[in-house]
Amino acid sequence: MGTFPGVDGYNLLLAKPTAEAILQTSGGYSLLSTARAGKGRVLAYSSEVVGDWAESLRTWSGYPFFVARMLTWLSGGDDGRTVAIDLPTVENRLVRPLRRTTLRASPRPMRIEGNKETLEIELANQGSMTALFCEPHPMLEYRTDITVGNNYAFVPPGEARSVTISAPAKPVEGLTLAETGWRISCWNADDLILPPSEEVLLSLGRRDRMAREYGESSSRQVLQLAGKRPDTSLLPWLLAGPQAGQPNAPFMQVARFAFEIPSRRARVASRLRIHTSDQSSMPGPVIQVVANSRRFARPLKPGLGVQRSDRHHLAFSATAKFDLPAGTLRHGENVLEVSVANGGWFSWDALDLTVVSDAAQTPIQNETANLVRELRPYPADSSPE
Repeated sequence: MGTFPGVDGYNLLLAKPTAEAILQTSGGYSLLSTARAGKGRVLAYSSEVVGDWAESLRTWSGYPFFVARMLTWLSGGDDGRTVAIDLPTVENRLVRPLRRTTLRASPRPMRIEGNKETLEIELANQGSMTALFCEPHPMLEYRTDITVGNNYAFVPPGEARSVTISAPAKPVEGLTLAETGWRISCWNADDLILPPSEEVLLSLGRRDRMAREYGESSSRQVLQLAGKRPDTSLLPWLLAGPQAGQPNAPFMQVARFAFEIPSRRARVASRLRIHTSDQSSMPGPVIQVVANSRRFARPLKPGLGVQRSDRHHLAFSATAKFDLPAGTLRHGENVLEVSVANGGWFSWDALDLTVVSDAAQTPIQNETANLVRELRPYPADSSPE
């Protein structure tokens, strides 16, 4: 243990009083602890023996012996008989085939009880093999406020299981569980997609404070996207205003979304939220939105400004909210344009446009209205070239 290397990452664990701390970090956290539970043995290693956190460990000459000692102790074997162990690689790992099956997902109407909302999803197995480890994943937002009942469910052939998702009732400006949309993953079945409810008129990306799902920079002035859920890879991760200093786009870029709205959702009030992963520091960006020729604008506070050159660097996210009055959207095709009106920029995180009631709207502040009048109109007939 005198030559044990540094680790490249670990979880913060504190050993219970009944556990024996074998290794600790310099901060006093448990790196390796052991304990006994009845006739069984328990071992907690808070880092990794494979993966990104184990790079330094895997180059250490004592690595095979260290892993072998842990596994031998867990199995109750004699430490003196342990020589070394080789972990399988992708090339020599034994893989046993697993029969696949077919699942069907049916969401039930969302329930709101007091300050909690619950969404129940029935998973029916239509194949001949048990469906293993079925788990729901939110689509439009990375959510940490949810509780999942019957998570990692298994569904025998010809039977059904219900997964329940509950969360605090949505805030005025948030998404409900039904509006979030869900992807159901399963070990031995194709993923199932439960799209966001019809209250979501347009959505882009997944709100997780990262711009990783977007494309590279583009020299096009107008970026055209179509559909209710457009492909994020077609949109560069950074949207620049005029003279923003973006190497390939020294002019104002415009993201233009064309999408259809059914008649029952048209001509009602709606709310647009643009979520950024980062934004320019000096100056902060002014986000301009043109919805069917109606113009709105919102200034954002300065950001960290690091994702202009490093899109994977975590920064301070922000949200620009626009309340679109009834009559802004219409039945059939709608066009929404997003740009940065000043010399700033922002990197995309996500976008969602949802139906709201008139009571939920907040008036546009006077200073923003004055700002809108000062903005130069963007020519509607400009071509992408």
